[in-house]
Amino acid sequence: MFRVERADSEAATEAGNMANLILLLEDNPRMAQMFATWGRMSDDKRQAYRETAKAFLDQL
Repeated sequence: MFRVERADSEAATEAGNMANLILLLEDNPRMAQMFATWGRMSDDKRQAYRETAKAFLDQL
């Protein structure tokens, strides 16, 4: 339901998913803002956050 039906790349799929999440959360501006900020981040910065999150979860 929240996936792009056909995407040419992973970035396009993520952008489509992000747009769907923002629409889903539009009644909650705090959550929508968080996803909008994530969507504007560079790929390098998002990857750095993912790596940090994985390291944190691995330590639990």
